Amino acid sequence: MVQLEKAGIPTATILSDGFQDDAKASAKAFGMKSTPFTVVPNVYNNVTVQEAVEQTDPIVDEVITLLTTQKHEDETGSTVLASTQNIYESFEGVDQFD
Repeated sequence: MVQLEKAGIPTATILSDGFQDDAKASAKAFGMKSTPFTVVPNVYNNVTVQEAVEQTDPIVDEVITLLTTQKHEDETGSTVLASTQNIYESFEGVDQFD
């Protein structure tokens, strides 16, 4: 993921709760200040398919936001989000399989 981000390819990780510090430490170890992620309550290996869907559906919009915005710090050190939607292709369909 770090290599993709460094190459300018946006990534977003879905973390199970409790792994946030690991993700932050790994990003720093590989030369990034931070890494874009969102959190779900349970580890995917420990839930049914239905439970996986139920915990993932509510964060889809957040994943899209992570993939279509860039974070940077302004001159005051505040985090600023800048949309990148104009540089990426968009796809539409009647449902998620189209």
